[in-house]
Amino acid sequence: MVVKQVVLIALGCILGIILSIFAFVAIDRFFSTDKMEYLITESLSPSGLHSIKIFGKGKPTWPYGGHAVCLEFDGNENKILTTIANDGVELTDPVIKWEEDEAIVVLKGSEQKDFVYRVSFENDDIGIVILNDLLAGE
Repeated sequence: MVVKQVVLIALGCILGIILSIFAFVAIDRFFSTDKMEYLITESLSPSGLHSIKIFGKGKPTWPYGGHAVCLEFDGNENKILTTIANDGVELTDPVIKWEEDEAIVVLKGSEQKDFVYRVSFENDDIGIVILNDLLAGE
């Protein structure tokens, strides 16, 4: 009788551990936001030929981590991936200013200097200059 109770308790513990592992994996998959991509803003050039999209990638690392951001130029092939240090908050209010087929993109974070990119679209080529690297030398 005692052996039967010990075996039943052991099987119950093993079953409980297996169910706990499955529950943990299911909850992790359900609440996982680290790969979720969503559009923050989109801007078209004045000519309507070129576009810049800014996507958020997942949620900022809690509590004070960075926020992964993707800049996409004229489709999926041309991208910049970066992380904005914004005190655990998502990127808000990026600035995109167009002048013909050239744009200035500014990404602001509360814990960093602004990321400034100059993007030029010429003859199916996209040129990207990171202006904050140039400004750092001044």
